[in-house]
Amino acid sequence: SQGKERFKFAQLAAMQGERLGIHWVGLCFRDGEGCDMDLVKAKEKFLHASELGVVSAMERLGFFVDESDPQRWRWWGRAAALG
Repeated sequence: SQGKERFKFAQLAAMQGERLGIHWVGLCFRDGEGCDMDLVKAKEKFLHASELGVVSAMERLGFFVDESDPQRWRWWGRAAALG
């Protein structure tokens, strides 16, 4: 299926350290696309991609962090600053 192919190629890119591949693996885990849904792994991948400068991962990571946690606003602020 298309989801399994997306997950496979995202994993291959992520294993090579490609930041958008890491982000796509997070999306697959979040949505259960080509793999079992795993929100813990999705958050880990979004954090890793965020640390590598992927703005859309920073935005998504903010939704995984509790409203009262300053990390939420740190990542959203960084995403906004980077555009």
